Order: sequence, then C-alpha cells, then structure tokens
Amino acid sequence: MIAATNQLLNGMSILIVEDDMLVAKALEEAFNDHGARKVRLAMLKSKARKLIAKGIFDAVVLDLRLPDGETIGIGQELSAKRIPLVIYSGHACDETDLGLPGAVFCPKPSSPERLVNSVIAACEKCKVS
Repeated sequence: MIAATNQLLNGMSILIVEDDMLVAKALEEAFNDHGARKVRLAMLKSKARKLIAKGIFDAVVLDLRLPDGETIGIGQELSAKRIPLVIYSGHACDETDLGLPGAVFCPKPSSPERLVNSVIAACEKCKVS
C-alpha cells in the first residue's frame, strides 16, 4: 500500500474500461492509493457507455478491445468532450491515427505506477491543448 501522503490523483473520479479483472483491480487499487475519490470499473463497452452517461469522470483509462467490441468510438467521444484519456492497450497504435490527439498511450503490460503517471500526463495534456 502506498503512503497516504502520495495523493497524485487527489479527489479524482476515474473510469477504468478493461476486460481483465485482475488488471482492472490492480489499477483500481493503485488509483485509490494515490488519492482518487472514486474509481469505477467497466469490463464491457455497454457498461462503459452507461457509466459515462450517468457520471462525470475526471479521467478515463480505456482498453481498445473488449468482448463486446472495440472502444475507439467511446475514446473519440471522450476526446471531443476534452476528458483526459489514457489508451491502455497491447496493440501498437498512434493516438493521432485513432482520432485521439489528446490521449496518452500506455502499452500493456505496464505497472500500475506507470498508469498513474499516464493519467496525470493525460490531465496535463488536456489543460495545455
């Protein structure tokens, strides 16, 4: 467990869209350890859409391929709303080729710490652009 003074994600609400429960839970724990206020998980595209429609998230971590389809459309919608976005995928890609110029790409596998830093980078990127 990370020391309580490490509040890099202080008060943030984060959505993790990831179909591997072990990965999702590890990220959830890391985000909570770094001060996130609320972390929600979606293992299906349909669940992600419902959560996004119901709530406002400070950042989203998005796997590109889920059992019920690809999530690029969700990513494009989030980018259009200027919601910080981390693409967390094992598939090589370029954020601009995907139509996600504000997104930060984090390859799988990566440590939870790297994902925390990617969320921070995505938030900074949205502030600047």
